[in-house]
Amino acid sequence: MKSKRTRELLNILIDNMIEENGLHSKEVLEKLIGLGFTKKELIELQFSKEDIENF
Repeated sequence: MKSKRTRELLNILIDNMIEENGLHSKEVLEKLIGLGFTKKELIELQFSKEDIENF
């Protein structure tokens, strides 16, 4: 699988998680960090630097 497709699929999963959590991205950030995502990786996906700074 190409990295572009992997990124697309990760973004779909993250969007789905945010929707399931009532559009509360901070809860999703906590979960993703707990699963081992780094702050840098999350910024590269779709989160803003401001969102990440609180963690």
